Amino acid sequence: MPYVLTFNRPTIENKIAKLSEYLGLKGASFNSFVDWVLELREQIKIPHTILESAKITDQDIEKMSPMALNDPCTPDNPKKTTLEDMISMYQHSSQGKLF
Repeated sequence: MPYVLTFNRPTIENKIAKLSEYLGLKGASFNSFVDWVLELREQIKIPHTILESAKITDQDIEKMSPMALNDPCTPDNPKKTTLEDMISMYQHSSQGKLF
């Protein structure tokens, strides 16, 4: 989730800031919401990287990215996505690197 949030930041930043204000998060900003998600993920023991859950190779990313792009939910993503975006999101989630 944090990878998709930070990928979509330019499109959703104001809405997420309002959400963090509603939740009463310190600072009420996009960053405070992402920090909250990261802390929650740690508390409930969700792995930080996709590699902590499954062995994924570059070939797997090349195979999965077109499938993710063609997923019926993808058109509803706040920011238009390309195949290169999907590859980048998998790479970021593999490396544990936010956008």
